[in-house]
Parts: sequence; C-alpha cells; structure tokens
Amino acid sequence: MGDENKHGDWEDLRDRRKVAICVALVILLATGMSSTQAMGEAASSQIGHAHIGSYDLYVPHDYVRFPRTGATHGSSGALLAYYPGAAPVPGDLQSPKDGERWLQVVRIEFSDLAMFRSPTLIHPGYPVEALPLQIKLFHADKVLGEQYGLSHRTQLDAASNLDDLWIEQNKDQFVSFIRCQKKYAETVVPQCQHRFHDERFAYTVSYDARLLPHWQTIRSNAQALMGSFQSEETARAFLIDQTSNTKSGNESEKP
Repeated sequence: MGDENKHGDWEDLRDRRKVAICVALVILLATGMSSTQAMGEAASSQIGHAHIGSYDLYVPHDYVRFPRTGATHGSSGALLAYYPGAAPVPGDLQSPKDGERWLQVVRIEFSDLAMFRSPTLIHPGYPVEALPLQIKLFHADKVLGEQYGLSHRTQLDAASNLDDLWIEQNKDQFVSFIRCQKKYAETVVPQCQHRFHDERFAYTVSYDARLLPHWQTIRSNAQALMGSFQSEETARAFLIDQTSNTKSGNESEKP
C-alpha cells in the first residue's frame, strides 16, 4: 500500500492471479462484457496482502496508490475510495489539485477493534465511549435538532470555529457520530469525519461536508468495500464490479 510496500507491510500476490482472473472472467462475462475486456480488467490491478491486527486483508493497489495510504503500525490502515465510497478513485485523479472532482474522494481509515477494548484518553473506545469526550472537547452543548436522521449539536458561542457534531442514536443508545468543520475561510473546504465500528474494525471515514446528507450510503459502501478484502478472489471481483458500475454510470450521464 503506497510507500509502505517498500517496507514489507504488504505482500505482492501476482503469482496467484490466474485463479482470480478466472473468477473475474466468469463474473464479467455474466454481465455481458467481452472476454478481452474482462481479462484486461482482471489483470490490471495488483493485490496486496496485509496483516491488520488479527485479520488478513487482500487490498487492490487501486485503493492505496496515494500518499498516506497503506498499512500502518500493523494494526491500522488507510485507503481512498470514490463517492459513494466503494469504487476506486478514477485513474486520472492524482491529488487535490485536480479540483472539484477530488472533493468526491472518500478517505477510509480503519483499525483492529481489539485496540479499543480498553478505552484510554489517548485511544477512546469507538464510538460510544469516545462521544462524551468529543462533546466536551468541542463544547457541543447546544442541540440544534434533527438533521439527516442525526442529532445536530453545536457550541453555545455562535462565533466558535470548533467542529459541530451529528450523533446517531438508537433510542437512548449512541451508535456513531460525525464531526464536521465549519467554513471559516473562502479557501477552506470543510470536511467531515464519521466514526463508527463493526465487529472487526473501528473506522474514521472522512469526506467533503457537502456529502454529509449521504452519510449512510457512504458508510454502507465503505463497509462493503472492507468486506471484499477477505481474499484475493473476492477483492478482485468486487473491484471489477465497481469499475464496471462506474463506467456504466459515466456512460449514462453523457448527453
């Protein structure tokens, strides 16, 4: 993943491609793509292997070709996807300098949930144990009401530049929360960070604040993407499916 490949965090699995390509061919042929197209798609991406905590992940290079992505410290990692959160970032996008389209990039950071079983001040649990600390840290004492199915909280001081919080609840139980920056300068694009967990990983998913109304879709797609990393075969099949869907969507949007 990224520069970390040079340090052995991820193992290149090119020698195991033949089986994965056959699986991908079956999937793509079933969706009507030609065998030539299918082979090209299946063979185009390297699959990296990493140990993240107690889990093995098989991650296509397409998601980790940027700086500050890859495996970190053996228990965490990061990747970039494209809105709505499961497709790889288009190949012609390289950095935030690429403008408006870059604002659809979603950053997915993940850590072995076992790291957070004993919450500390430095690493608070995800997300229930962390929420009171976040409310205190951002002085989010004013409840503005419900927005996008979340409880929106901000500061009593209207001039504050601290982040607002959007809290997901199931009855009286906290489920997850999102913190979003305020726009305090014309050159700043506010970002949101959604913190949640599943049975394996704790997540921080970051994206342009204008995508906040779609937080549920982004979360679902991020989890589906992570779920595809269980084997090289499932990772490659998921990647090809996402690439095919993205191309189909782009074609349908053409005038």
